[in-house]
Amino acid sequence: MTQTNAESVADVIRHTAITASAETLAAAIVSRLTEAGRLSEGWREISEDVIPKGDMFDVMWPDGRRAIDCHWDAAHKRVVLRHGYPTVLTIFRPQPKWFMSCPVSPDSLPVPPQDVKP
Repeated sequence: MTQTNAESVADVIRHTAITASAETLAAAIVSRLTEAGRLSEGWREISEDVIPKGDMFDVMWPDGRRAIDCHWDAAHKRVVLRHGYPTVLTIFRPQPKWFMSCPVSPDSLPVPPQDVKP
């Protein structure tokens, strides 16, 4: 009998939760989901080489906290959040561990051609 992803993740939680920190537990869950192919197109580890420059993205910390519409600030070499008017720059401390590109707006998708009947 094969395990489902949920059972597999539940096993990791049971085994890791007894002896590990929240960060270790989150890393184990992310690792298991990555193995299952559920994170291949989603959450990626933050690295200056792969993070989108000039685009917004969502971030997540090992304890599960999330922030949306973040940016990479080249001057600080950190993930930041710009908000308010006048603009306020929030530099996260500690820095988040993972990022995911924001979904594409439906308005920016091409419109499929409509069948025209004479």
